[in-house]
Amino acid sequence: MQTAEIIKRLKADYGFKHKGAFLREGLCPECKKKELFISASEPHHIKCGRENKCGWGKNTRELYPDLWKPLHEQYPPTKADPNATARAYLKIRGIDPALFAGQFIQSQRFEREAIREPKGTETVRFFLNADKSVWWERFITVIDMPDKPKKAHFQGGYKGLWWEPVSFQPESGKPVFLVEGIIDALSLIQSGFQAVSLMSSNNWPELSLQRYLGKGVNWVLALDNDPAGQRYNLKFYRELVKLGEKAEVCTAPDKDKRDWNDLLKESGGKITTDILKEWFYTGKLLTSPSAKAKALRIVEHTGKTRFTFDFENNLYAAKYSEKEEDDPIQIESIANCKPEFLYFQKDAITGESAYYMRVFRPELPKPYKDVFASSAIGSAKEFKNRLLNVGAGLMFTGNTKQLERHQQDYWFQSATLPEVQTINFLGYARELGGWIFPNQAVFNGVLHQVNPDDFFDLPDGRQVKTSFRLDSVNIGKPDEAHRPELWLDDFKAAFGIKGLAALAYWAGSFFAEHIRDRHASYPFLELSGEPGAGKSTILEFLWKLSGREGYEGIELSKASHAGRWRSLEQLANLPLVLMEGDRSEAGNHQKRTFDLNEAKGLYNGRGMRAVGVRTGGNETREPPFRGALVIAQNAAVDSERAVMERIVRVQWDKSHFSTRGFEASNRLRGLDMAQINGFITACITQDKLFLGKYEQGYESAMKHLGTDSALGNQRINHNHAQIMGLAHALKASDILSGLLSSDLEALDTYMKGCCTERHQCLEADTPVMAEFWDMYHYLEDEAGGKIRVNHSKDPTRIAISLNQFHEAMMEMKQKPLDMMQLRRELRLSKRYPFIEQKSIYSAITQKSVQCFIFSDKEGKVNALAA
Repeated sequence: MQTAEIIKRLKADYGFKHKGAFLREGLCPECKKKELFISASEPHHIKCGRENKCGWGKNTRELYPDLWKPLHEQYPPTKADPNATARAYLKIRGIDPALFAGQFIQSQRFEREAIREPKGTETVRFFLNADKSVWWERFITVIDMPDKPKKAHFQGGYKGLWWEPVSFQPESGKPVFLVEGIIDALSLIQSGFQAVSLMSSNNWPELSLQRYLGKGVNWVLALDNDPAGQRYNLKFYRELVKLGEKAEVCTAPDKDKRDWNDLLKESGGKITTDILKEWFYTGKLLTSPSAKAKALRIVEHTGKTRFTFDFENNLYAAKYSEKEEDDPIQIESIANCKPEFLYFQKDAITGESAYYMRVFRPELPKPYKDVFASSAIGSAKEFKNRLLNVGAGLMFTGNTKQLERHQQDYWFQSATLPEVQTINFLGYARELGGWIFPNQAVFNGVLHQVNPDDFFDLPDGRQVKTSFRLDSVNIGKPDEAHRPELWLDDFKAAFGIKGLAALAYWAGSFFAEHIRDRHASYPFLELSGEPGAGKSTILEFLWKLSGREGYEGIELSKASHAGRWRSLEQLANLPLVLMEGDRSEAGNHQKRTFDLNEAKGLYNGRGMRAVGVRTGGNETREPPFRGALVIAQNAAVDSERAVMERIVRVQWDKSHFSTRGFEASNRLRGLDMAQINGFITACITQDKLFLGKYEQGYESAMKHLGTDSALGNQRINHNHAQIMGLAHALKASDILSGLLSSDLEALDTYMKGCCTERHQCLEADTPVMAEFWDMYHYLEDEAGGKIRVNHSKDPTRIAISLNQFHEAMMEMKQKPLDMMQLRRELRLSKRYPFIEQKSIYSAITQKSVQCFIFSDKEGKVNALAA
C-alpha cells in the first residue's frame, strides 16, 4: 500500500483536509455532505460520518487498486536496476533518488517474531562507515511485532556516529543541520542545505564530529518536536557551545508535529529559508540563556510590551518599556511550574465539564495531569488552591489579570478549542457507541490505544475518554492476548459444564446493553453453594479474561448502602459481582441495606436510585443500570417470586473435583493476565457477528424449551435460553472455536435442568413459608390437642392470627420465626393459597379476630367448630 499516494489522491478526489491523525471533511458522493473521514496512517476504508442517514463507505483498495499493489510487485528489482523498489519508495517520500545514487542499496529483512504476515520486506539501506559494517535500513513495508509496528532496523553499533552524504563538505559560516532520521536529512539536502542524521535523538555524534571541530561550522540542532527531541536539542546545543562551536536550534513551533520530510512534501519538493523563519525563532526561545533574555527575544519578534511566558518550566510575567533605557524589560516570577491546557472535557451524559491540564515542574521527569473545574481557573486564588492539590508545592503567585493574559495567549488563543467527550464509568457507552476503558477503547470493531494526552482520537473526528479512575481494566489485543488454546481445555477440566455456563453468561455481559435493547432484559446469575467449591477461583479467572486482575467482586458486608448503589453505576456491559457474606455474620442493619427486591429493575436496565442534580432546582437523575448482575454467595438466594424469576442459578458443589481438575485449576491460576485478557477484546471487536449468532442460538433454545409442557413460565425460559444462545455464539463466531459439539449439547441439557429446577422452585413455598406451615401442622396436629391456631369454622379455610400464632409457638417452646419476613411472604403461599386478610368470628376465642385467610381444599372439620 502506497500510503502517501493514496492520501494525495484522496485529497484531490474528495477534498479531504489533514487534521491530526486523520483526513476529514471529505465530500461524500452519496449525500453530498462534507462528512467523509479516514485514518491518515492506515487509509484502508473511507466512510461517511452520517452513519444513520447515509453510511456510504468504500475501501481504498477498490478505489485505487494500483496503489495497493506492493511496491516490489509494481517496481521489481532487476539485474539492470537492483534498486528499483527502493528508488520507488524514496519517490513516494518526495525524495529524488537520482540525487543520492550510489548512497543506498535495496535489501531485504525478515522478522521471525512478527505477529502477522508479511514477516519480510524489502528495505532501503544506508551505510554509516566505510567498510559497510554498520547500517540503517528503512522497511518499505511496516512489520507488526508483538510490542509495536517496526519500521526500521539498525545493524552494528552506531553510538557516536552520524550518517552523512558522500557530498558532505561543511563550510565555515554555513549551516549544517543535525536531524534525527536519514529521510529527514535527505529532505534538507535535496533543498540545498547541508545535513547529517544522528539516527536517534539521544545519539551524541562524538566520533563523527571530531573531524569538523574548530572549522567555523554553524551547527543547527533540528531534532523532532517531541519531548525527547526538544530535550536533546537543548542538551546538544549546550554541548556544542561548551566545545566553542557556533550553534543554534531550528524546531517546529509549539504543537506542530511535522518533521523535515513532511515539510518537504508540503513545500513541493524544496524547503526554503523563508519557511524556516518561525522554526528558527522557536529555537532561539528554546536556547535562551535566561528568562530575561527570552523575554527580550519575544519583544523583538512580536512587539508585545506586556505578556507572560515560560522558562525552564517556570512562569513569568514581563513588562517592556522603551522609556527605561537602562533596563527596559521587567520580569516577575508568577509560578514555580508550567501549566498547559490540553483540552476541554464534557460528560456526554450528565453535561458536567472541566479543563484537562498538564503541569510541568522543574527537575521532575514526568508532568502532573489533572482536571481543573472552570471555577479553578477563573481567578488567581482558586487557581493557586487547585495547583496545590494537584502536586506538592506547586505554586501560582501571580494575579488574576496575569492569569487571564496567559490563558488568552497560550491556552485559549484558538477560536475552536479541542473538546473531548467523557463518560464517568468503564465499559460500553450507548451514547457514544463504543467501549471505553482507561487505556483502550473499541469502536466499530477496532481497538484503539489511548494517546499521550489520555484520550482516544477516533477516525470519525470524535475525541473520547473515561473520567472514571478509581479502577482499571486493561484489555489485550485479540491477535496477541486471545489464546484460548492456553486455557479452554483446562477451564473445562477444572469447572466442568457449570463453568461453561458461567463463561457464556460472562461473555454475554459484554453485550448486556445490546441484549436488553433486543430482548428488554438480561438475567441475574447466581453462583451459590458450599464453601470451597470453586466460586472464587472461577470468578478471579473470568475477571482475568476481562482485563482485571486480583479481583473477585464487591463484598457487601464491607460496603455502605450508598457505596453499593454507586458501585452499580461504575461498569457498563461488564459484570457487577456482589459477594454476599455468610448471613449469620451480618447484623440486621447490613441485611437491610441491600435488598434484591429493590433491585428487580436492574433486570431491565432500570431501577437505580434517584440522585439530586446540582442545579438549584428540583431536578433528579436516575441513572440506568448498564451492566450484568452476578450474585456469589454460599447460601442460595431466597427472595420473592418476582426476584427469583429473574435469576439463573448455577449451584456449586465439590462433585466435579478431581486430580486432573485440581492440576488444571493450578495452571489456570498461573497464567499471566497479559496472555489471556484479549478474550473480552475478541468478543467486543466482533459485536455484530457475535450478536447475530447469539440471536440464532437464542431462538433455537426457546423453541427447544417450548416443547416441554412443564416449562410454562416464559420469563424463566427466556433467561435460560439467553445463556444457551450465548454459549452457541461463542462457538459459531469462532471466538472459542475449541468448544466441541458435545460441550454445547451438555450445556443445553444442563441449562434445561436448571430451568426445570427454577420452575419447580417457584411452584413450592419459600423456606420461611415451608417452616411456617410445618409449624402450623405441629401445633394443630401434633401438640396433643393443647393448642389450636386455626380460627376458621369453615373446613375449607385456614384462618391464622399471627399474634396468637406467635404466642402459641412461645408456649410450646419453639424457635420463633422471622415474623417480618413471614408477613411479606404469606400472600405467596403455595401449599395453602392466600385468599384475603380480614376480621372473622374466631372458632377458638369466640370473638372477632384479624386473620390471614388461606384455602384448604382438602380441609377437615375444625374440632372446636364441630
